[in-house]
Amino acid sequence: MVRNIYESHYTDGRPDIVAEADSRYQQNLSAWQLFFYEQLIDRKVYLGDQRYLNLYSGLSYDHQKYIFNVSMPVLNMVAGRQRQHRKATQMVPVQGSSSHTSSQATKVIQSAYYNDDTYNTVSNCFKESCITGLSLMHSWIDYRRDPICGDLKTECYSADMVMMDAFWREMDLSDCQFIRTRKYLHKEQVKQLVPGREHDIDMLNDQAYFDTKFTFMPQQYNIRRKGFLAYDEYWHLTERMATFLVDPETYESTEVDFTKEDLDNLKAKFPQIVIVKEKVPTVHLAIIINNVCFYDGPNPLGIDYYPFTPFVAYHDLANNNYAFRYQGIIRNIRDPQYLYNYRKQLEMDLLAAQFSGVDVEEDALVSDDDAFKVGPGKVRFFKKNRMQTGIRDVPGANINPANFNVTELLKQDIQSNAGVTPELLGQAEDSDVGITEQLRQGAALTTLQELFDNLDLSQRNAGRLHWALIQKNYTLGKIRKMITEEPTNEFRDKSFQKYDAVVCNAPLTNTTKQLAYLQKYSLWKDGLPIPVDMLLADLDIQDKDKMIEAIQKQQEQDRQMQQQSAQLQMQNQQVVNESLQSKAESDRSLAQERMAKGRLEQVQIMTAYNKSEHEKTSAILNTVKAAAEVDSMGINDFVSVFTLIENMKNNEDKKVTQQEGISNGTQS
Repeated sequence: MVRNIYESHYTDGRPDIVAEADSRYQQNLSAWQLFFYEQLIDRKVYLGDQRYLNLYSGLSYDHQKYIFNVSMPVLNMVAGRQRQHRKATQMVPVQGSSSHTSSQATKVIQSAYYNDDTYNTVSNCFKESCITGLSLMHSWIDYRRDPICGDLKTECYSADMVMMDAFWREMDLSDCQFIRTRKYLHKEQVKQLVPGREHDIDMLNDQAYFDTKFTFMPQQYNIRRKGFLAYDEYWHLTERMATFLVDPETYESTEVDFTKEDLDNLKAKFPQIVIVKEKVPTVHLAIIINNVCFYDGPNPLGIDYYPFTPFVAYHDLANNNYAFRYQGIIRNIRDPQYLYNYRKQLEMDLLAAQFSGVDVEEDALVSDDDAFKVGPGKVRFFKKNRMQTGIRDVPGANINPANFNVTELLKQDIQSNAGVTPELLGQAEDSDVGITEQLRQGAALTTLQELFDNLDLSQRNAGRLHWALIQKNYTLGKIRKMITEEPTNEFRDKSFQKYDAVVCNAPLTNTTKQLAYLQKYSLWKDGLPIPVDMLLADLDIQDKDKMIEAIQKQQEQDRQMQQQSAQLQMQNQQVVNESLQSKAESDRSLAQERMAKGRLEQVQIMTAYNKSEHEKTSAILNTVKAAAEVDSMGINDFVSVFTLIENMKNNEDKKVTQQEGISNGTQS
């Protein structure tokens, strides 16, 4: 049984909401009608449906039969580059918030996106905006396969399916007063979208229902619309009363959905908390089928935002002419494309109009039928002596090559007006490669930077919207199954996205594990010491287990070799240390020996000094004694003693002289 989210707000064909939706449609139609006409021409030019586009009365060419569509590959190059370089939506923690919760939120978003192919929807919306200038991505919760919490679904709305406030400016649609959309669906599809009203839906006329709204949709050009119903959704901005709990110390506020009894109990337990009731902006929905209202009430998705994300190419808010307010790539190359077809057809007709052949004089051939023999191997028979004078070749006219150069220049104008160079199209004719070609590609992408910046902004807005839808509608059991782990406590906190994490664009991978591997590999390559096991854990390749086993064996062998090498190095280091220790001990012993020898020499010096002092004292004493003895002896005795001393001194001097002579002779 499909969950009925509209049951509490079903209506019985309220005419006032239908009248309000019709009135707003008519008020904004005059402005949007100009854009609708231009976007229809843009689409025809892109698709090559240009044969009957009489855009320029002075250049109408009656014989134009062929179309040489150069616009499609130019636009497909831009759209194809976006598909090759898609960015993933990722929750990134800020200001020290929980990175674990952000990682879980990223996993949930990626899982929902891959189940829905949301990134393909983003690419389709981007391509649609490049063609016409504007598209909307519709996001909703589908309960047909999961009746409890539903699945996130997205779809691309072209401009002809939408009527909205003509003066919206903010890319998050916060200032948009209303959005009305239309789809033509079979009765069975409508019954699935609006369960419980099957009988009322069967009563509607599905035999070519027609009104004067959304006249540029393809179904409006086909009168055979039997079995289809006009399914309209009218979203409009309004207000609701919200309850906030305010901390009087920090002035931090949190919106709660409590009953009056719960608020009274909370106030009794925490009297310091202030309860504030204030109006906040929100959106309501009215479902109108064949101009009959089937639902009118609050947003069934449970959020206060429009479930739409606008994708724009070139959005000029200052322009008061809606024919040029929204523009895609095609708008700027429509004129050279038309002129290119015009000139190309002129060239073909000019070549076809040139006469060339052979003129044959009357009665010059044996048989007049031979005059129609043309091509190789054909033989014509001339009468005698008439072959030289009876035939004349007529060559074609000499066409000025400048005529063809003009056409080629128009083709180049198509590319240059779109901001695309031959390098980006793979049509470079010179031999420059490497850095030169990369610089040229980068310069060409600069002219398209506004397109990709607007795309990044739209994708971030879509990520915020989808995270709000997931938080509101997904159960913890479903989230637990999607991330294969227990969700954190912050996962249900509505302020998490506002204060603790932001939505950003990251390189797109098939899974969040591949994204983690890419980010870790980039850090590892920059020198961060990330273990190889962490890289292998997030790597998704064929035969991953075998490769990990082989790498682990190789790592084990390398580890053993490293251990052996480390042991050998430790042994060598131990020998070196012992040798150094022995040398140090020897040096210490030698130093001690030298210190002891130094102390001994000091003792000997002191002994010699003391001995010399003693000898000096003895000499003084002897001198005193001698003086006393001299004083007591007679003069004759003194002369004898003095003579004896001189003789002994002379003998000593002779001995010293003889020893020095002997020493000098030995050295010689």
